[in-house]
Amino acid sequence: GAARVLLPDGSLWVVFVPLVLYGEKVLAKIKSNKSTYSEATLVKVLEPSLERVNPQCKYFSVCGGCQYQHMSLLAQRHWKQQQVITSLNRIGGLKDVVVNPVVGTDESYGYRAKLTPHFDAFLGNKLPNIGFFHRQSKSTIVDIDECVIATANINQKYKEMKRDFIETAKKSEKSKQKGATFLFREVDDGVVVTDPNVVACQTVGNIKFHFKTAEFFQNNPFVLPLLVDHVVAMARGDGCKHLLDAFCGTGLFALCAADHF
Repeated sequence: GAARVLLPDGSLWVVFVPLVLYGEKVLAKIKSNKSTYSEATLVKVLEPSLERVNPQCKYFSVCGGCQYQHMSLLAQRHWKQQQVITSLNRIGGLKDVVVNPVVGTDESYGYRAKLTPHFDAFLGNKLPNIGFFHRQSKSTIVDIDECVIATANINQKYKEMKRDFIETAKKSEKSKQKGATFLFREVDDGVVVTDPNVVACQTVGNIKFHFKTAEFFQNNPFVLPLLVDHVVAMARGDGCKHLLDAFCGTGLFALCAADHF
């Protein structure tokens, strides 16, 4: 959130406070002052917004992976719509642009089919943290037991792999000077793949897509059909007969749209 503070000289000073919703009254602590604004940390919410909810993730206040779990799902979508409008206006210089409401599904948790947690270097008896970067640090990793936005199958595989990794680290006589990243991707039939070079299979509609596990593919399988249907409908337009997918990647849109052109 951003607060505008009236200074004695009559000017307004902007203070950015993370995890604060529009209209809330909060107690914040200034962390740093810049030339044109200040950054602060949230201490306490004094008057909460009606859109504030309790995050399901116990790591939300410290983990930098998610930004909106303290908002209702409808508020999240409205905020994202406003971010696009603001960016087009302030950065793009485009005025009065109509941005349609954000479309989604009911799955606000347990939807993500790919997870890439990191682990620290470990030296001597110091066991590594395994998880995601801290909200206020690009080097500190928050140790997590599960990620509530990931699928149940990925969380199960993550717990098993983390347990085995820690046991191996305890027995290892060699220290690891550098950390690294794990990969978990759930594909067809609930299979969770961890080898980045394995060719995975993901079905969308009646089409099977094959790609290496580490390569890009949409991470939310629940919203994917809505995305494909919308793109195909817009591409067809008013009687369009030909489609050129000039940036196809795995060919998701071109293959799903092929029967319509």
